[in-house]
Amino acid sequence: MHSRIARSKRVFCRPCLDWSERRYHVAGLVGAEIWRRSLELGWFKRNRDTRALRLTAVGKAGLFETFGADLTNERPGSSNRSALPPRIAEMARSDIRD
Repeated sequence: MHSRIARSKRVFCRPCLDWSERRYHVAGLVGAEIWRRSLELGWFKRNRDTRALRLTAVGKAGLFETFGADLTNERPGSSNRSALPPRIAEMARSDIRD
């Protein structure tokens, strides 16, 4: 990853409002690396002929262990509109205070 950071012209990290979902996500190099690593770890699988991803059981566990995101009660195809996971919410709060 270090070599990708050094030669990337992409923004390092910023929030981005998804126009269709009306929710923020992580954009830039950080968001791309989280996405790449999540696929590499098998947390998500790509659906054929679409941009859609499927969250795997391994992914549910990994997202919980890494970010505190509890998705055990989510139904396939549902959109999680609940509050941010505690660790992510705390990071967001600290960014706002700084």
